[in-house]
Amino acid sequence: MSKEKKLIEIKEFREKIKAGESVKDVLIKKKIDVETKVLSEEDRVIRFTASTAEKDRDNDRINPVGWDLLNFIKNPVFLWSHNYEKLSIGKVVNYEITDKALIEDVEFVNPEELYPGTPFSDLPEDLKFADLVYQMYKKGFLNAVSVGFSPVDYEYNDKNEGFDFKKQEQLELSGVTVPANPEALAAGLKSFDDKEFKKMKKLAEEVLQLEKTAGEVEVEVKVNAEEIDDLKADVKELTEDVKELNKSLKEAIQLNKSLKECDGDKGEDGEEKEENETEEEEKFIEIAENESFEISETELEEAVKNAITAVTGKIL
Repeated sequence: MSKEKKLIEIKEFREKIKAGESVKDVLIKKKIDVETKVLSEEDRVIRFTASTAEKDRDNDRINPVGWDLLNFIKNPVFLWSHNYEKLSIGKVVNYEITDKALIEDVEFVNPEELYPGTPFSDLPEDLKFADLVYQMYKKGFLNAVSVGFSPVDYEYNDKNEGFDFKKQEQLELSGVTVPANPEALAAGLKSFDDKEFKKMKKLAEEVLQLEKTAGEVEVEVKVNAEEIDDLKADVKELTEDVKELNKSLKEAIQLNKSLKECDGDKGEDGEEKEENETEEEEKFIEIAENESFEISETELEEAVKNAITAVTGKIL
């Protein structure tokens, strides 16, 4: 996928068009219902058939003949939920474009080929997850994909209240957790015995929880970053306040000293009292002149990290 372009939902694309904003540098990620068919259990290949010519749930239509896959087939990876930070869970090994549908065959990662003889429980988590997604598509619990594409030629259909995409360039393909329709779920359930059903139900719940957790972690990281920035700002402000107090202390001592110099009428008691006050003043002057309230950026950041670690128990 082009680094210069931003991947957005179809809803955001609509809003940009409505607001008259440029959509030249955006990619649309669009969930598409598909028919799935296992072509080979041995090779773990599943065929996805998307009848994009029909009006979809967003009231959009995508002309199947208008698909351009030239750049996609150079790196035809099958991702999970558009996550470019994770390893792919499969790859497109074959495709076909007809006047009614876009057809793509996906070969899923086979843990047995990568780690022959390794117990499933000892496999890397990414491979366990890839196998889970394959099983869910195979059994009919998932029946949709999300295509990342660049709109080339399109127009708004007032009657359908959606877009008619005439030409579009596919740049990536992802599996997504769109709930299966009732017919697909019913067909899938018939193929399970009670033990197998419970296992797949548990796996399905884990997939949904992973997406939810990923969103929560992103929000938490953002909030923590904002809290750290606020804390840094507070410490800097406090440092400036201390500097101002230090400056005021010096000025007050100097003013007091000047006033005493102007007072020429002193008795013996006054002289003794002045000596005591002078000693106290010298102590304050020494503190004011010698104590440094300066703090470097590095020391400040380290202090903030240590404070957060002490409170939260998390090492930053």
